[in-house]
Amino acid sequence: MNRLPRLNDEVADLGRPGFESRLRHFRIYRNAGDMPNAIQLLDELSDELYWRVCRSKTIDTRLPSIVSAFMPKSGGTFLFNRLVLFCRYVEYHWAVSHPLSGQSVYAVPRALRNYLDGGCAHHNHFLPTPYNVKVLDDAGVQKVWVHVRHPCEVVQSAYYHYAGLGQGEGHTGQVRVEETLREAAMLGIDAEAGNPEKLNAFFREQLEWVIGWLRMWLIWAEARPGFVYFTSHRGLRDPAQLLRGVFDAFGAPITLDGVPGFVAQDRRRTGHSNDWRDQLDPATIEAATELIAAQLGFSTIARDLCGLE
Repeated sequence: MNRLPRLNDEVADLGRPGFESRLRHFRIYRNAGDMPNAIQLLDELSDELYWRVCRSKTIDTRLPSIVSAFMPKSGGTFLFNRLVLFCRYVEYHWAVSHPLSGQSVYAVPRALRNYLDGGCAHHNHFLPTPYNVKVLDDAGVQKVWVHVRHPCEVVQSAYYHYAGLGQGEGHTGQVRVEETLREAAMLGIDAEAGNPEKLNAFFREQLEWVIGWLRMWLIWAEARPGFVYFTSHRGLRDPAQLLRGVFDAFGAPITLDGVPGFVAQDRRRTGHSNDWRDQLDPATIEAATELIAAQLGFSTIARDLCGLE
């Protein structure tokens, strides 16, 4: 089922120049990192953007839209692709991210209300900041799906990501490689496959914020029992089973017998060790292990995820 939203006279004319002008201004604000103005303008544009999605695609509003946060490099792109390619969900953004910080994600109130009408999915790395939690609470969100991974595996995967590996196939993959290399240059990241010195330096620089991302969600899950539904990267060994658990937890009427192991839109690195310790020196491994134990040891979820005693 597809329900077209009712628009007031102010936003009914989708073709007028004012909309395109405001959309360009939103992009200017976001690209400049001016998030308050970007959020405000996107909020004003949200009904029109949602209308355009409804006009171009069939949205099955019988499917509950699941508010999800994917830990960076945890397989979130893989799962999102299954939602939109094989589970009848349609992509619609309820939040906006900072251009140079993918984990700095800001909820857009009006966009979230449209999203919750049903049938939509959005891939992002949002955190339960006071602002985001207030927007979710105001919209009546009762549960959030959070997909996680061992922090050291995240850092290892991110390193090869910024080296341009595992970006997908064909034209889409090549475009992603170019975008990723430009992003790495802007962030001052120097990643090179097969260079242990650069890998160790990257680990020491990046691990703390990755642990912090997971820690913030674990703290919030303990503070509000039942609000967070966790899955982990290990569950991707059987992605259909993982998704069946998600659909059951959120009441989505989807019967899923199986999902393809690979599609062209996926990001997947092959030909390199999946052991996060590979090419790391003993001092880096020891420091990483101690930091994880100190920051995440309070959580049974993290102890299981990271193999802590």
